[in-house]
Order: sequence, then C-alpha cells, then structure tokens
Amino acid sequence: MPDGEVASMETGDGSEFSRINHSIDLARREVNRQNAPLALVHLRCIKNDVEKYVGTPSWAEFKLLLGEAFLAKGDPAAGEMLRESLDQISTLPGDHSGLMIRAKRAYATFLDRCPDLRSKARAYYVQARQLAIERGYREDSAEINLRIIKIDLQMHDSPELANFRLFKKTADSIYTSQEQLAAWHLHLGNTSYASNGRVFARNERIATREYFHSLLESARERSVEEEFEE
Repeated sequence: MPDGEVASMETGDGSEFSRINHSIDLARREVNRQNAPLALVHLRCIKNDVEKYVGTPSWAEFKLLLGEAFLAKGDPAAGEMLRESLDQISTLPGDHSGLMIRAKRAYATFLDRCPDLRSKARAYYVQARQLAIERGYREDSAEINLRIIKIDLQMHDSPELANFRLFKKTADSIYTSQEQLAAWHLHLGNTSYASNGRVFARNERIATREYFHSLLESARERSVEEEFEE
C-alpha cells in the first residue's frame, strides 16, 4: 500500500480507520488492566476491517493486542500470535520501538512460563531492554531488567528467589520499576543485612516486608533528590 494512501487513511476523522484505532485504544486499555475478555470483545469488532490496512501500525498492533490478551488468559495460542506480531512490526516503515518492545517483552513472558525455554525468554528480554535503553525509555528498561533478574534467579536456583518474590509483592503497584530496581540493588549491596539473616543457603530466614519497604522508600527519596538536583 503506497505511503500516501496510508497517511490519508490515518488522518481521516470519522473514517473506518479512525473507528479501528478507537477500538484498538480501548483494547489496549483493557489489556493493561489484565481484562482479556473485554479486550477481545473490542478486537472482535474490527477483526474483518483491520485486514484492509495491512502495513499500518494499527494492523500490526491488532495482532500484538490479540497475543497480549491471549497471554493474559494463559492460552497457548498466544505464542503464535506474538511471533506473528514480531514479524509484522518488523515490516513497518519508520520507527515503532514502542510496539517492538511490547512484542518482545510479551513473547519473552510467554516463553518464560516454560522452564526449559527460560534462556530463550531471557534473550528476548535482553533485546527489549536494549531497545528501551537506546530510546531512553527508562521505566521500560527498568521493568524489563527486573524480569531478567527473576529469570536469572530461577535459572540458577538461587536462594535469593524467595526474597525477590517477597520484594515484588511489597513493591508492585506502589513503586515505579526504576525505584524497585534501585531498591533491589540496595538489597544486594546491604552488607549489614548480610550479617543479620540475608539468605545464602536454603531454610535460612528471609527478609521481611518491612525491610524491603524501607529500601523502597530509600530508593524513592534518592530519586526525588536527584530530580531536584538536575
């Protein structure tokens, strides 16, 4: 499809293409809320229409959203959909780093659910993180980095995995990924905690929520101070 035709469709207010994009926006919102059934309702409404716009970002994101929704459902069909979305995004003209980061992260998450595929999942996470770093998406790169940390702990059967899981339960939905990453590094470098029960062998005492909360608050305070210093 010529670039001029794509551009004209993308700017046509009230057009079919605008309606498709609106449904995609709604589906993306529900995927972010982990409400896969409602996301799929929005996507089904445009299933037949979106194929008219092959080669557009909306066409590629439609497949990505399908994969993300099926991933949220725990459906194995997500794997093929996400692989297809990676191929589609790679054919788009221009820079669509945001879509590619999402697709690589989602596909890595799918692979990570099978222990035998964790090394492959890690490779996709690393690619997504590198792309996020190159584009200056600091929150995305930190969030993906946390996923890589978890995989490394799992692959090495590390006793720190129990601490990491408790850490994430303490941190999620309250602290940014950048704050979480900074706090986890504080934990790893906290030698005073090492002498007071840090896990180095199985069956030893793990950290507490209060301990991790204090590290997270410390990371947040440092982040605020750095913002004011800039």
